[in-house]
Amino acid sequence: MSDIKVLKKITNEELSKLRESWGEELDISIQDLGFCRENELTDEEEKELEDIEKKIEDLCGHLHSMSRSDGIVKINGIDVPKEWSDRKEELEDKVYSDFQYAAPGYIEETMETAEKNNSALHIPKGTRMYYTYPLSCVVVVEIQRDLENTAEFIQAFCDGYQEIYALEKDSSKIKEGKIKGMLNRNKTDGCFGIWGHSIDDLVLEEVFFYEDGDIYQVDFFIGS
Repeated sequence: MSDIKVLKKITNEELSKLRESWGEELDISIQDLGFCRENELTDEEEKELEDIEKKIEDLCGHLHSMSRSDGIVKINGIDVPKEWSDRKEELEDKVYSDFQYAAPGYIEETMETAEKNNSALHIPKGTRMYYTYPLSCVVVVEIQRDLENTAEFIQAFCDGYQEIYALEKDSSKIKEGKIKGMLNRNKTDGCFGIWGHSIDDLVLEEVFFYEDGDIYQVDFFIGS
């Protein structure tokens, strides 16, 4: 039996309402999942980055979507002042200089890193993962057995994306391809309406675990 099952799709509005009912966010980061980075910032730079991130969150809310056009960064549809985004990018370039990404389109490389840096992490059966990008809906994926370490969770995360893209391909009348003159993927008309990016473009940048009774709810921020 697969470790994951695609349960259903919901709207972004339904997901927002669900988030309000979730419990406390657990302190689990992508670094804890085995995707490590070399921190080259001084104490002053770390404090500066924390201050910028707080100002951005106060302005835009908890990060769920981000885009960039003509040098302007939008988070949750709200323009971030350019001096904030530019300085944040400059500092993060230092932070992420030795960063290894969890990429669902590159299972072999991702799992090699995950297994090399594996550690204990209990994820109970019934935990749900919410996939939002680059989809026209939210796809709810349920973990079908207890997972006992970070590598097993990363495998389940990647398997979720692999299954979503496979179901989209099987149900779409439009063949996946590149938009003429661009690197972006065209939008297909399958069950999830994938747009903008192929699975090979996606990387896990942040993960959010929430307590919800005896299970967890897991939200992601995906970069491309």
